[in-house]
Amino acid sequence: MPIVYLTTYDKNNGAVYRIIHQQSYTYAISSFTFIHIPAMLFSEVIIMQRLTPRSLAMCALFATLIMVGAMIRIPLPYIPFTLQTLFVFLSGLILGPALGLTSATLYLIAGLIGLPVFTNGGGLLYVLQPTFGYILAFCPATYVIGYLAHKRPSAGLWYIMLCCFAGVAIIYILGVAYYVMIARLYLGQTISIWQLSISGALVFLPKDALICFTAAYLYKRLPPSLLPHTR
Repeated sequence: MPIVYLTTYDKNNGAVYRIIHQQSYTYAISSFTFIHIPAMLFSEVIIMQRLTPRSLAMCALFATLIMVGAMIRIPLPYIPFTLQTLFVFLSGLILGPALGLTSATLYLIAGLIGLPVFTNGGGLLYVLQPTFGYILAFCPATYVIGYLAHKRPSAGLWYIMLCCFAGVAIIYILGVAYYVMIARLYLGQTISIWQLSISGALVFLPKDALICFTAAYLYKRLPPSLLPHTR
């Protein structure tokens, strides 16, 4: 019987385990111990995608595409337009919640360790940039997009677009909140949340709506054989 990888949460002690289920037994790996227990002791189990060399390669590919997308700029009046969020959305749609989150996290780690993959460079001190919240929001955005899209794999174009809009909302909310926090606590600036919501979120809505449509269209045009979660 093939090994199935899972993750679970024990409500009794708040511990999160990564478990390997084989036949009638479950091996649970916590941070410090390796224990052999029946699966029924877990209160909630979420099946994760099977880890394969192909899926890991796809994570690395989309992390690279997110990096490259930030450098591809389409000249438009007033609003800067890059392909970064397009690849963020596609990573969640194509790879699913777990692997999509992994690809966004790889991109985030690459920038924090010093690779110049962010808009203004990279490095650990980049967390003090007011706009870092938008980058940080890529991680939950990819997970939510992948989770919603894969709940209804046969859904139409408009539902997939709504999944992408959920990701846009996450990026806007976390991005604006992080910007206000850094501006007030670190830079000592007084900034209006309403004004920032307009200049840092709503002004980009037409561009992001186009990206949502493009991501949904490309995803629906892909043959199922190219999607890792169908293999």
